[in-house]
Amino acid sequence: MGKHIKELFANATRFDESELTKLEDYKLKEKITFLMEELAAAKYGKDAQKFLEEYLMALYDVCHYEFLHYFEQGYLAAKAELGEA
Repeated sequence: MGKHIKELFANATRFDESELTKLEDYKLKEKITFLMEELAAAKYGKDAQKFLEEYLMALYDVCHYEFLHYFEQGYLAAKAELGEA
């Protein structure tokens, strides 16, 4: 992956600042995520909640590369459509 793509990705609008986070469906899914953490704590204790939080953060770190991949693919598709590829 080229340096240019990584720079473009770094300069893109953050997801949490995007219009998508204002959608009711997104807000519902986000609420469910937090409720699942609370349920884990209620059912299995605070250690389980901490484990779940750490797992989700690790998963997010891995997903960063998936996000970067799709960003690059979108960039390349746009370049191809403009006849620049």
